Amino acid sequence: MAAMNFDTSPDSSSEISQLKARVNALESTVTQHEISRKVKDKELEFMLNQLCGLQARFEDCVFKKNAEFSASTISQDAPKIPKDVSRLEQKLDTMLPDFKSQVNNIDSKVDGIESSLDDIKSGLVALLQDRLNELRIDNADLED
Repeated sequence: MAAMNFDTSPDSSSEISQLKARVNALESTVTQHEISRKVKDKELEFMLNQLCGLQARFEDCVFKKNAEFSASTISQDAPKIPKDVSRLEQKLDTMLPDFKSQVNNIDSKVDGIESSLDDIKSGLVALLQDRLNELRIDNADLED
């Protein structure tokens, strides 16, 4: 950036005054823009609050309409409920034995997996014990 040399001659003092006046004008403009922005921010905040209020009122209306609809639907559907319940009970009665059978199959598979894991664990313990014994023998040979 080039250095600015200010000459203090009478011509340069008028230039300095002009520059100061321009800086003051720019500062004033910036201040006006900041104030304007703050006003706009307040206006937006006010509009947002109004929008939130409208949304709450809308949700309240929807809730009330749903409640009214639900009440009328329930009163119309009430005679059908016992039939639906008995139909569901019958379905459950037919599905329950199959479900129990599936649970038993899963239990037996889990038992088989646990048994296999126990066998693997026993085998690994035996291998490690054998290896440890070999290392002890090798160590004893080295000490002699």
